[in-house]
Amino acid sequence: MEKRETGRGSERTRFGLLVGTPSDLTDGLETLAALQFLPTVSEILDRYDPHEPSERTYVIANGTLWADTAGTTLADRPNIVPLLVSVGLPRGEDPSNPLVISNEAREYFAANGPIGCRDSTTVDVLAEAGVPAYLSGCLTMTFPEYNGRRSGSFVFVDVAEEVRDSVCRSLGVESMDIRTMTAQMPGLPGGLNRRFVRLRQMAEARRILRLCERSATVVTTHS
Repeated sequence: MEKRETGRGSERTRFGLLVGTPSDLTDGLETLAALQFLPTVSEILDRYDPHEPSERTYVIANGTLWADTAGTTLADRPNIVPLLVSVGLPRGEDPSNPLVISNEAREYFAANGPIGCRDSTTVDVLAEAGVPAYLSGCLTMTFPEYNGRRSGSFVFVDVAEEVRDSVCRSLGVESMDIRTMTAQMPGLPGGLNRRFVRLRQMAEARRILRLCERSATVVTTHS
């Protein structure tokens, strides 16, 4: 690794913060989780923006932030040096093979391995593709444990109404504080400052994190 900054004029290691879909709070949580481990942030890098940093920059590429929704990796941005940990794979249409890996992704992983995976299924898929992989778990599991007072509320995130009602009946919690929310943020009008949009996503992700960690139970469809 390059020498970190030790004084004026010395070389320094640049760290970038990788961000995903502005309206997706799960991407926001993945970014918050990675931010914990960065000593400094030299640049914010968008998974959907082909912009490449002018200097060699290290990023934590966790979750599905290593590629855009079309499966295009960061390989064409050689100044981005990825630490691929807590990686997830996109889901395919075939129920018998729910996780898919493209040839481009396989080559990218092989060149930047070994790959830390957030679940054992991803480890198996990568291993079968000839990519060295290990189980690292999800980076969001590294948020500090909350030991304060809990509210006693039940939070359901992107859970169907009938499933929520069934869970509440089975647990006998119909009369308790029940909150339903989605990980998708409302859209914003075009032309807004990108920094404002990102700060909004981070602020909302922090709010959801604080709400969930203080609740008695959280039920979610997100892995």
